[in-house]
Parts: sequence; C-alpha cells; structure tokens
Amino acid sequence: MNNEFNRKVAIFPLQDIAVLPGETLSLQIFEPRYRKMIQEVEANDYLLGVSLAKETIHKAELKYNDNPLTRNLDLYQPHSIFGCGPITIKERLADERILIDLHVNAKVEVIEITQTLPFYLATVRAKPMVASDVGEQELLDELKTDFMLLVNSIDANASMTIHRQIQTLDLEQLIIFMFSLIRFSGEFKQSLLEQESWHDCTKLMIKKIPDYFPRTAH
Repeated sequence: MNNEFNRKVAIFPLQDIAVLPGETLSLQIFEPRYRKMIQEVEANDYLLGVSLAKETIHKAELKYNDNPLTRNLDLYQPHSIFGCGPITIKERLADERILIDLHVNAKVEVIEITQTLPFYLATVRAKPMVASDVGEQELLDELKTDFMLLVNSIDANASMTIHRQIQTLDLEQLIIFMFSLIRFSGEFKQSLLEQESWHDCTKLMIKKIPDYFPRTAH
C-alpha cells in the first residue's frame, strides 16, 4: 500500500470498535446519515474507515434536530488513526437497513477532514506498520505460547485444532487470528493501531493476554 491515497475515505465513528488491516467487519447500517454515507461510498468509489469514537468538548443537544442527517454528529468524533478499506453490500432490507462487510486493508491517518455533514469525509495518508526483524521470532514464539495457554484454560478441546492453525502464521496473521476468537476492547485495539510495527503490537498483546484468563486459572 502506497503512502499516497487517491481516494477519499468516509469515516464511520463507532463506540468501542477499532479495526486493523486484515480484519473483516460486518456492519448493519440503519441511521439515515450513515445510509447516505454508504450510498456515496458506492457512487464515488470512496473507501470506508471505521474509527473508535472519542469524547468531544461538546455535549449532546437534548432536543432533536429536525434533520436526521445532521443530528448530534459531534457525539461521534473519530480518532485520527483508523483502519479502512472497500466494502461489500451483502443485503438491502425492506426497512432500509443495509448489511455490509468492510474489508480492512490499510491503516491510515487523517490529513484533512473535508466534510463533516451528514458524515465525515477525509483525505488521508497511509501509516503502514514498519518492518522490524529484531527479536521478531522470539516474540512470535512467546505470543503463540501465551495464546495457547489461554486457549487451554478456556476450551481444552479446541486447543489441538487451534495449535495446528497458528503454526505457520506470522505476527500480523496471528494477531488478526486472535481477534477472530477473542473480543478485545476498542480502546485496546486503538492502542495497537497507534503502534509503529506489528513487533510493538505483539509486545502489547503479550501484556494483555493475562487479563483474559478465567479467574480460576490464576
């Protein structure tokens, strides 16, 4: 992925959700402004980014704005670093909800927000994870060992299958695989997004894994 992006990115801020390259996120779009966003993503060949929503200095208005496309947008201010990629429309439902898959293939940083209503639109730069070979194999082995200890503590019957599945995975692939099995908080995944390399992400993952052991295992 080049650092230069020729396509704008529509940003979907969500509470407690952050995504990294390699993940696929299924979403149900029901708010009018975000249905509009999906329509424009399709029509203009935009990418879609999902960003962990953060606190703003503005409080929500207690009264409803008459226009559902501009209501309370400041509640959902995005972080400047997030994952993005193309979307696949899975289904359009009779009640106007849209079911999509977001295929995250890049980590990006906002250069400029070019639109705020009815949804955020931005120009971005790629922020790929930098390569780091120093100590990578040792970290990979440690993460695999800790992960398998966690799997055994939760479901020993699944451990043999999972052990086979992770044998050929590199750091990036292993972390994404772990995301498919364990629900990590949006704040933690945002902290991973803000790391410079998968090497650094792995160090954080190793520190985090003990939090997921059943209490009886301590």
